[in-house]
Amino acid sequence: MATSSNYSEVLMCQQPLKQDEAFTTMESHREPSDITVVVQNGIKFRAHQDVLSEASPFFEKLLNSGMKESREGLIRLETYTEATMKALLQFIYTGNVHICDLETAIDLFTISDYLLLPNLKSLAENFLLSAEILSTFNCISTYYFAEKYKVGELLSKAETFIYANFVTIAKSQDFLKLSNKEVEMWISKDEISVDDEEDVFQIILAWVYYDTAERKKYFANLFRHVRLLYVSRDSLYGEVMTNELVLCSEGCLELVKRVLKPFPCRNNDEFSVRPRRSLEVPVIVVSAEMFVLCYFPRENKWCELANNVSTHLRECEMASCGGQLYFLHLIDFVIDSTISIYEMSMLRYDSIANSWKAMPYKEERYLKQIFVRNDTEMYALVTDACRECENRSCICCRAIRGEPPNSTRKKLMSYITKYIPESNSWTEIASFDFGLREGICIVTKGNFIYFIGGGALMQRMDRSLRDTERYDISTNAWDKVADIQEDRMFACGATCHDRIFVVGGINRQGASVTKTCEVYNEHTNEWHFMASLISRPAMLSSMVCVDDKLYIVGGCCDLEGNQTGKLQCYDPEKNEWREDIEIPVGRKGSKNSLKYYSNACSMRIFRGFVDNLDKSSSKRRRSMCERLKCQIL
Repeated sequence: MATSSNYSEVLMCQQPLKQDEAFTTMESHREPSDITVVVQNGIKFRAHQDVLSEASPFFEKLLNSGMKESREGLIRLETYTEATMKALLQFIYTGNVHICDLETAIDLFTISDYLLLPNLKSLAENFLLSAEILSTFNCISTYYFAEKYKVGELLSKAETFIYANFVTIAKSQDFLKLSNKEVEMWISKDEISVDDEEDVFQIILAWVYYDTAERKKYFANLFRHVRLLYVSRDSLYGEVMTNELVLCSEGCLELVKRVLKPFPCRNNDEFSVRPRRSLEVPVIVVSAEMFVLCYFPRENKWCELANNVSTHLRECEMASCGGQLYFLHLIDFVIDSTISIYEMSMLRYDSIANSWKAMPYKEERYLKQIFVRNDTEMYALVTDACRECENRSCICCRAIRGEPPNSTRKKLMSYITKYIPESNSWTEIASFDFGLREGICIVTKGNFIYFIGGGALMQRMDRSLRDTERYDISTNAWDKVADIQEDRMFACGATCHDRIFVVGGINRQGASVTKTCEVYNEHTNEWHFMASLISRPAMLSSMVCVDDKLYIVGGCCDLEGNQTGKLQCYDPEKNEWREDIEIPVGRKGSKNSLKYYSNACSMRIFRGFVDNLDKSSSKRRRSMCERLKCQIL
């Protein structure tokens, strides 16, 4: 490519060039121009064959291979504008060009891609990525440009912008001119931001009415993407069912009628459709024996879950996956005054149907923990340990009783199993030997499952550990990563801000729970201490991430009956914890036993369900918070 040291800066014409005007430099080239480039509207530029050939492999092959362009001295690039060619030749002759708007950047990117000019292409791409160029008028065209030329970062920015401003963008000419397949692609997305699901219906109507004669045949297919379960009944009766396009389609009418049926009569498949992300609100779900409570951080409000479970959630493991709430817990079957049989049971709560469903749990091995990856996949850690030992196998009991290490015994194997909702079954995906290791903190991030800390059950004592390993689900491989800085067992952990956080747990100093917290950075493979908790957490607490904030909740009292009555929340910007959210439930009991146990998880639910909770609440539920202030359940 020619630079200013070889050739003078190109003189850019302020007026359109006439047919016979030449493209000149401030100082005459040593040879007269010998090539004419024709662009849109027949406008011609004069240039030099050796300069073009040196700058671009495309020109070099075109002008030095005996082709017609070389013989006639004429190159036709009539899809490009005069302004684009001026900027292109300025770059070829000087090595630089000033880009000042989105249209110029896109034109230069496309022509540099065509003419094989990687440096000019990089300049145009840098402008597209660095400037705040996206608007409701150009984001659609920018998205499809980035998709065509595989500009990944620009594609992501345009996509995010469209999601955030979808209702406004859907009114633009660019959107109204999209094909039916392109419209279907956008309205099927969970991420599009709408005020109500009715907005999607109105967007489809506007697109169809833009060219009714041609587009009405696509209406029924597009209508399938309206998530009617989340459309208000007033809108279903007043706007949807009265619309001419709906009335003319038997299939569309049937979809509406199915949703208008009472909940018990509906097909379970209808509840598998999640609401748009913009129509969901985050909630922290807390189980406390026979109570299941919901805390809404944005509203700072507690509610008791409707139709609460009537059974005792003993040793409950709870998780939210795919918009469903799952409980796995022990049920006691008392045979007589001296014999009890323990059996695992599984319950699923559907917030849309507002109903509980008992589901068979056929796993014979001992359930240690359940955990969720990416909000869509639920896993369990199970072992060969027997239930009669209360989470410690007979092997463990022998070790605690002081049996020699070489005594005859089998390995204590652990397994990771994955839940398959369609068949309500668990499939084994990995097995390993963690030995006599209890109280492991399990955290998922991306494809990795992290196993952090825990305790080694030794003869007559437990020893807390710093060990940290991770399992890669995608490759079925284990990896040893940096150990946590403080040994801890029964700690709680969560992923937030692309980091892994571990809090609390019992360390080797004794039975007290530590207030220290650590954070792990995958990129540096390092753990660092962060701000400590305000108060010592209860044993077996849970930590959840909601709206990029961490919350500590639940657990069980110590032998003295001490338990915090507040949630602790971490503010990442200030690197500090606060403790000002009252937990409206507690239980007292004998001072010689654990008093209260709870578990917690976070999930997102349809915001209309929150309103229904208030509207359908009984007098007892409406006054729950006030009542719990003056008496302990």
